[in-house]
Amino acid sequence: MYIHTPGTREASGIPPRQHPKQIRFAVSLESAAYYNWIDDPHYMCNYESEATYRSCSQVHNNKPWPEEQGRKLSKREVFQRYKFCVAMENSISFDYITEKIWDALSSAAT
Repeated sequence: MYIHTPGTREASGIPPRQHPKQIRFAVSLESAAYYNWIDDPHYMCNYESEATYRSCSQVHNNKPWPEEQGRKLSKREVFQRYKFCVAMENSISFDYITEKIWDALSSAAT
């Protein structure tokens, strides 16, 4: 069960499991500076796994950025090699997007 943690401030807000073997997976790209319950062990112990700002920032096995002829490719050049690009916005602001969405959309323009 995928649960976006900023939407559930308390353990009582976490949906119940639909069957006994279901795993709760906490997902959030938000910082604990804004959502302090993400760093609360009493709250996070309700999940079997997590992909949060805290856990993802500690990943050190990312692939190196692609190069061709000794030059690093632009984000747009890399995106254009694929049929799909999954881009997630991590800002909640009216009439505003970050470069994540724009880079994904503009790569399909050519």
